[in-house]
Amino acid sequence: MQSSKGLSFPLVLAIGFILSSVLVSAVILVHFINLNFKPSVKNIEHQIQQGRLDRASAFVSQIESDSSKISMLKAEVLFLKALKKRKDEKWKNYGTEESDWFRSEELDSAIVELKSIIESENEKKYPQAHYYMGQIYFEKGWFYEAEDQFLKVLEIDPNNRDTKLSLSCLYTKTSRFSEAQRLLRSGFQQHPEDPEIAKNMAYLYRYYIDLPESATVWFNRYLNNARQRDLDVNHAKNELEDLLLRYPEYSPTEPQDWRNKAKNFNTRQN
Repeated sequence: MQSSKGLSFPLVLAIGFILSSVLVSAVILVHFINLNFKPSVKNIEHQIQQGRLDRASAFVSQIESDSSKISMLKAEVLFLKALKKRKDEKWKNYGTEESDWFRSEELDSAIVELKSIIESENEKKYPQAHYYMGQIYFEKGWFYEAEDQFLKVLEIDPNNRDTKLSLSCLYTKTSRFSEAQRLLRSGFQQHPEDPEIAKNMAYLYRYYIDLPESATVWFNRYLNNARQRDLDVNHAKNELEDLLLRYPEYSPTEPQDWRNKAKNFNTRQN
């Protein structure tokens, strides 16, 4: 039916639908461009989470600011790029220098950024500056300095989960097993379903303290809550099943929900 103004109602609807579709597409395109190509704190954090460190680094360099937030992001990107480069080089140069296990221009630049935050009035606002400084010192093999930085994080943020995990690894590496155990138990009380805490506790009991009964409990807790893409899942399953074969009396009393989950992958059979 033709309207008195010359346009049929279906045609008006069609035009309206086309215009609205174009508008929605334009909004989505603008959002995509802002998310992927506009330098901002949010976008830098997004690129870091996606592992796009070169793009994150490019965004950081485009922001002209001496704020502690930008310095923190610069340091984080530099540290992660150094770790990636070491991995790409297959750890060839790691530990070759007795006084400094991990030397890198990126790490040196990261330290400059982190010290600028730590020496500013924003130290307590950005405890992660101490955290990343501790991580760098840990990678360098400077354990005393790393411990000092991790403890400063916990002075500011006593419940910081990542710092407790890192400090427990440091204590384990330096054979301070009771201190590692204390930290992990504290973390578990705050985050009882955190798979990383359970995994670290399982490995501590399996390989360092040698308590197979406790190891089975913690392997089970880890596997029950492990993330799907965690590459340690299959190794942990093998360890737990081996322990249960040797010590069937130590079978965990807690539910073994992981047995009903699909395997991450199947190894190829020759």
